Amino acid sequence: MTKTNLSRLISPKSIAVVGNRGADFAIRESQKLGFTGKIWAIHPTRDSIEGIDCYTNIKDLPEAPDATFIAVNAESAIDIVADLKSIGAGGAVLYASGFGEVGEAGVIRNQRLIEAADGMPLIGPTVMALLIV
Repeated sequence: MTKTNLSRLISPKSIAVVGNRGADFAIRESQKLGFTGKIWAIHPTRDSIEGIDCYTNIKDLPEAPDATFIAVNAESAIDIVADLKSIGAGGAVLYASGFGEVGEAGVIRNQRLIEAADGMPLIGPTVMALLIV
């Protein structure tokens, strides 16, 4: 069994947020909690989220984020996780439904998500927030 390194995900110096509803919350709460690292917003059609200019996709980021908050539908989440893995991201927190909680089709999506992550740490997929103090 491979040991997973959670250090980048749990103590990030940079974060990315992907999505619309939920992504705005993640940015606001990160700032309220005093996060001073880099924050990148990703959305295919929006210009900005909470005053942060948006990139259209993960592969456009200037560097791999340590932690990513993903608030999109299940199928998009799988693709985003694969893109994060491909650029060397530290891990992701997923706020998405449509996985194991919806039955057999969701269980299959769970497996596809695990395969897309290929060892990259994931928290979720149905997690709204994680606070470690």
